[in-house]
Amino acid sequence: AESLRAGLLALLRRRRARRRAAGEVAEPELGGDEALQWWQAFAVGAIAKLVTMCLVYPLVRGKTLLQARDTQGRGIFQTLRKVVVREGWRAMYHGLGAQLSKSVLSASLKYAVKEHTESYFRETLCD
Repeated sequence: AESLRAGLLALLRRRRARRRAAGEVAEPELGGDEALQWWQAFAVGAIAKLVTMCLVYPLVRGKTLLQARDTQGRGIFQTLRKVVVREGWRAMYHGLGAQLSKSVLSASLKYAVKEHTESYFRETLCD
């Protein structure tokens, strides 16, 4: 998830540089040590968590099914294959909405607070 956040931050920097070159943005460009604004950190955290959960959720679902069902010694991939055969591909994402509703908000808040705290201590300790 950290590499995804770094990629999103790089994308944000490129977008801001293009807007600045076009004269649309008068604020300074994000530097290496410059902190994100709270809404940027919130958005980066939310998007990173959203993408990560959408990619990893079938494994989370498989783990849950292994814990809840009598799998007769089958592993996670055999269990997921059986779910796809019986219920279709959409069954791999049952419960994703509930998982996203609890994890995206917490991850984005945590990332925004982390960025704000790092910025505060960087300013306090460096000055």
